[in-house]
Amino acid sequence: MRIVCVSDTHGISPLPQIPVCDLLLFAGDVEDVHLHPHDTSSQRRYLERVFAPWLAAAPARHKVGIAGNHDFLAVHAPEALRELPWHYLEDETIEIEGVVVHGSPWTPPFFDWAFMLSEPELAARWELVPADCAVLVTHGPPHRLGDRVERAYGRDPHQGSTSLRAAVERHPVLRLHVFGHIHEGHGRGVLVREALTPLIWVNAARVDAGYRPVHEPIAVEL
Repeated sequence: MRIVCVSDTHGISPLPQIPVCDLLLFAGDVEDVHLHPHDTSSQRRYLERVFAPWLAAAPARHKVGIAGNHDFLAVHAPEALRELPWHYLEDETIEIEGVVVHGSPWTPPFFDWAFMLSEPELAARWELVPADCAVLVTHGPPHRLGDRVERAYGRDPHQGSTSLRAAVERHPVLRLHVFGHIHEGHGRGVLVREALTPLIWVNAARVDAGYRPVHEPIAVEL
């Protein structure tokens, strides 16, 4: 299965060109970063007039997306995202061509944005990932995997979730973990797990730390 991964488009033009694939995974932060976070009318217009046509035109047989911390519309009017031409997941699971995919938007607290929880609360969310999940899509990264920020404001520069890292370390059949959120962490790698299959991880952020759309989607063969 050819999987194309992208995240954090933030309403910044141009939206990326998606190559032909079996599955497109979008790991959150759809909305235009220039819009007020609670201006849901403008957010819905962007979603309907710009993002939805781009998503519909993407040459993928299947499309899966989640929300991110900028996607306040997903908090106030989640049906708007569910009406898009994709499978929208919020702590939910879907099976696509025999591959079990789980999606979750939650991240650790990082200023005052949407879908943020403490680590104990996050740990409970990761318990919802089924044992047969092969592909996990979260908005934020696990600790020390594509999670280093340039400006830490006196905090740990590794902003990924420690409970998420623990969850992916022990998950029995997980093969791919896709996320974004930390723009500086864009890239991919492999997490070698003791006695388990190696895990491919992808930080698919489209924009860099300056919100410039410089990164192309990342393709993975699963």
